[in-house]
Amino acid sequence: MKRTSFFDNPLTIIALLFVLVFGSAGAACRWMAARALKGSEVPQDWKTIETDFFSVAVPPTMKKLDLRGIDSQVMGFENDEIRFVIEYGAYSTDVGFSLKYYEGESEPVVIDGKTVELISYNANKPLENPKGAVNADGRNASGPVEKPYVTGVQFPRDGLVFAPNRHLTASFIASYKTSEDRETAQTILASIKFKDK
Repeated sequence: MKRTSFFDNPLTIIALLFVLVFGSAGAACRWMAARALKGSEVPQDWKTIETDFFSVAVPPTMKKLDLRGIDSQVMGFENDEIRFVIEYGAYSTDVGFSLKYYEGESEPVVIDGKTVELISYNANKPLENPKGAVNADGRNASGPVEKPYVTGVQFPRDGLVFAPNRHLTASFIASYKTSEDRETAQTILASIKFKDK
């Protein structure tokens, strides 16, 4: 009696190829459909923040915050409407993690030629309030957050190569008072320019 293999049946091979091609194609199509992040044109009076790795434009009314990181560089800027925090280095904030706790959405966008997930959520609309959760403003107490609307991106470590064996990750997060401030937040994010190799 001849032994047959699972792969001897041509229909099985076709079915497996179909699953492999179209199963992973859904995720690939989402990334391929990414659009350039839209924001307003950067006004001429905005100031440009320069680092060795990137530049980003912020409104002239934003003041630099005194923030310190442990194993990454942290910078922050704030005015009455928006708080903008940048974290870059070996680690950065996983912006998408907040979607486990707050109502929000994620969509692929292109910033400076790099496809990333744009995360947006409302920190005053929790999905649930698990013990130990921390609000967007750093408090772990329940209650309203002053700048509850959050829009941000995280560039993964493998996407930012600045020199041989010098890979960084970076997150850029804007928190703002009203949904009308989202366009300004997106203009800030759309202005990101990397100096990677």
